[in-house]
Amino acid sequence: MRGAFGRWDWVANGVLFTLKHVYQRWLYPGVLVGSLCFAFAAGPLGSLPLAMVYHWVGNFLFQMVFLVLAAIGVG
Repeated sequence: MRGAFGRWDWVANGVLFTLKHVYQRWLYPGVLVGSLCFAFAAGPLGSLPLAMVYHWVGNFLFQMVFLVLAAIGVG
């Protein structure tokens, strides 16, 4: 990606990750913001583990919070 997009490769990665989620179009704004953060963490910051932690937090912890809230009848 760096060869094609130069120092802006992390932006291209974030946009492509968002487009990969075509089956969740209603989530595009949030996915775009999150994927740009993931791509920045893995690209210019050079930390793939940090991007993986961001993804885990977004997918697992937030879903657990929403599940607990639904179980107790809030929201």
